[in-house]
Parts: sequence; C-alpha cells; structure tokens
Amino acid sequence: MKLKYLLVACAALFVSTQSLAAKPSDESAMKWLEIQGISNNYSEKVQRSLEMVNKEDNERLLTMTPKAQKAQMKAVISRYMKNMQDDLSRPELKKQWLDEEKRAVQKVFTQEEVDVLNSFFSSPRGKGILKKINHLRQHGGDIDNVLSQADVDSIVKVFEHGAGKSAFEKIERFDKLNDEIVKKTMSNNYINASRKYTPAFEAQTRDILCKGNKHSSECAK
Repeated sequence: MKLKYLLVACAALFVSTQSLAAKPSDESAMKWLEIQGISNNYSEKVQRSLEMVNKEDNERLLTMTPKAQKAQMKAVISRYMKNMQDDLSRPELKKQWLDEEKRAVQKVFTQEEVDVLNSFFSSPRGKGILKKINHLRQHGGDIDNVLSQADVDSIVKVFEHGAGKSAFEKIERFDKLNDEIVKKTMSNNYINASRKYTPAFEAQTRDILCKGNKHSSECAK
C-alpha cells in the first residue's frame, strides 16, 4: 500500500511540475510575439482588412457616381475609411488583441520551448532566417532556394531534439491559432466600428448618387 501511495504522489508531483513548466511568463510570451513581428503590425492588419472588405464596394460606388459628383464621393469614402481606421486602431483594441495572442503563446508552448525559440530567433543567424521566411510567406517561392545550407544546419542543430524539437513541432499549431485570433478580432472590431460610421456613410453616398439620378426609384423613397 505504501508503494501505491508513493507512486500516486510521484505522479501528482510530475503533473504539477509539468503544469508549471507549461506556461511561459508574460514577458517571454510577449518577446516571442515581438520577435515574430506579430506585435508590431497591428495597424497593417487593420488597413489590409479594411481594404479587403471595402475595396469592391468603394469601386462600385465610384463607378455609379456621375462625373460631376465623383470628387465629392471620393472625399466621403476617404473620410469613412479614415474614421474606420482610427476606430479600429485604438490602443485598447490593440491591447485586447495582444492579450489574446499572448494567451495563445502560453497555451501552445512551454517556458523552455519559448526560451529556445526566443534565443535562436534573436541571434543574427535566426534573425536572417526569419527575414527570409517572412519574405517567402509574402511573395511565395521555394524554401530550398531561400535558405542556405548554413541556415539549414543552424535550424537542425537547435530544433533536432529536446525543447527545440517540441517547439518546432508546435509552430504550425500556433500559426493556425494566430490566424483564428486575427480573423475573430478583426471581424468583431469591424462590426462594432461599422455600426458607428456605416449608417451615415450610406446616407451620404445615397445623397450623392441621387443628385445625378433623381428619377431613380431608389432615390424617390
């Protein structure tokens, strides 16, 4: 019986130790986000999402607008986009997003794994590799033509075993979680901002369109 209780106690201690090791500190998690460039491109994400969502509608509005009102329509669209951009770029929204990203790091990686990642990608070799990988993500291409043999050797040395190996195996999982966070955060924030500015924008664009087409059934309403 004593052996049984000893084994149970050892198992509990092991689980407790694993649990403690499983959560990186806030500081190391934020450092990982900074190294990856995730914490530095919030404004770019906002701008890209706005352009993606509104580009087609804005182009359609300009196409429908009579030449005499074209400049006025462009000004209204520009003002609307700026209002949306400013609202979505508020510091408190960026903080909420970063807190979500930080929790994702802490959910996926252990402290030891984050330490390995931060150490490698903070080194001159790691920074160079990360720059090449980010360029590949943006422009496409073959990774074999991007990384040198020295780059590959460095990656193998750090990520072949131990915490480096387990961290490397989890990066894809984190990337998927990051994409989900970006999609959810941007979508919710966009909806909230749209409720503030879209009704007035739609009224203004309708007035402009109706100036050149007063006989339209839509304008007669």
